Amino acid sequence: MIMEQFSGHPLYGRHTIDSVMGSMWDFYRKKFIPLFLIALVMAFITQYASSLINFRELQSITDPEEMLMKMREFIWPLVLVSVISLFFITIMQYYILYNPIDPKSNLPRSTARALRYFIPYLILMFLFAFAASFALFLGILALVVGVFFAALYIATIY
Repeated sequence: MIMEQFSGHPLYGRHTIDSVMGSMWDFYRKKFIPLFLIALVMAFITQYASSLINFRELQSITDPEEMLMKMREFIWPLVLVSVISLFFITIMQYYILYNPIDPKSNLPRSTARALRYFIPYLILMFLFAFAASFALFLGILALVVGVFFAALYIATIY
């Protein structure tokens, strides 16, 4: 049922790079005003929320412990800015996915319906961040081990 629903989407099916870019260009040209409004509101709200965080205070602090204490105060405001941004991204993605196949899916309806996907999307982003951090750790570990064995090999050859 869901795949039948998406079979009418402009980006559904096999595409070349040119056909995908053409389909995306047609969609964005037709839906420029709502997409622009979503992006503009998102930019204003996230800019306002991030302007409430005063990073200039960190420039005058020379003690590392005091700086860490000050940075701990910024954790929750930064989390709030991230959650707001993620919510707007969820709205935009819902609108882009469902508007071409459901003409009744306008901006207010997309905003209301995107709410049911927000918590799962937030959980997925958290899991992705955890997996990406683990992969980064493994990559750095492989780099260190690789450098160690390369140095050992060069020392042995020398």
